[in-house]
Amino acid sequence: RTAIVFRRVGIRHPLTIGMAACVDECNVQDVVNQTLEKTVNFSISRLISLEERLSDLGSTLDSTWTLWASITVFAMNIGFGLLEAGSIRSMNSQSILFKNMLDIGIVTIGWWAL
Repeated sequence: RTAIVFRRVGIRHPLTIGMAACVDECNVQDVVNQTLEKTVNFSISRLISLEERLSDLGSTLDSTWTLWASITVFAMNIGFGLLEAGSIRSMNSQSILFKNMLDIGIVTIGWWAL
């Protein structure tokens, strides 16, 4: 009777799903057990899908962090080149900057080879 009252009012409570079909034959405990089983199965499937999405996000964040760290390391070479070029006479600054570019090239090839 509770399910019928809810249906007339238009309220769909989780415990009343499927209750109208078996008001006379089923007891309330069976309906509660079925509803809880459906709810638990749905919750487990949602948790599994969230776990899969979070594991994908973790690998994406790892790749992003590695890329960001490598960009900042290469940007530090520019700063070192400017520091070294400012520490010497102006006629030798071109040689120092070429040496830093050569260092970047060698490190890039070595990193790619590994």
